[in-house]
Amino acid sequence: MTTPTGGPAWTRSADFATYGGHLEKANFQGEPVINPKTDVDAGHLQRLSADLAALTRVAPFCQMSFSAVAAGSTVTVHECRLMTGVTAAAYDGAAPPAGFPGVTHVSAQVLAIEIGGLYSDDYSVSDIFEPAFASATCTSDTDPARAYTSGTSTVIVESGLTIGTFSVWIS
Repeated sequence: MTTPTGGPAWTRSADFATYGGHLEKANFQGEPVINPKTDVDAGHLQRLSADLAALTRVAPFCQMSFSAVAAGSTVTVHECRLMTGVTAAAYDGAAPPAGFPGVTHVSAQVLAIEIGGLYSDDYSVSDIFEPAFASATCTSDTDPARAYTSGTSTVIVESGLTIGTFSVWIS
């Protein structure tokens, strides 16, 4: 097996060279590809590597949906999709499965998501994820929700509601 170089996408450190791009990359001896319907030439690889690097810089690491019934009650996580390629069915936010974020009440209208930590990709290359950006919507009401990072491993979700169903994106 060949282990890829560089860190996983969530480190946000990839550039076009990470994906095989190089400023001086060219087709061998300047020859065009043999079959343009099936082969990739140097120019195509340059575009692919630059576009893939751009996507890894903005792709969310985590998308989740959860419900808060009342202040102090259990938060139910309905769905959680991580960039690690793992999804989980509904779980208790205070007792998440291994590798998934926990969600708990801080106060009546404030919830905390604990997400930072060491994650591994499909090649077992590990690196730390630290949330830098978060966005939230309250899908059960028109009340606005607000999400922001707090420290290196926490995302705070605030809403005017004590109860509600929320969708959160974290990158």
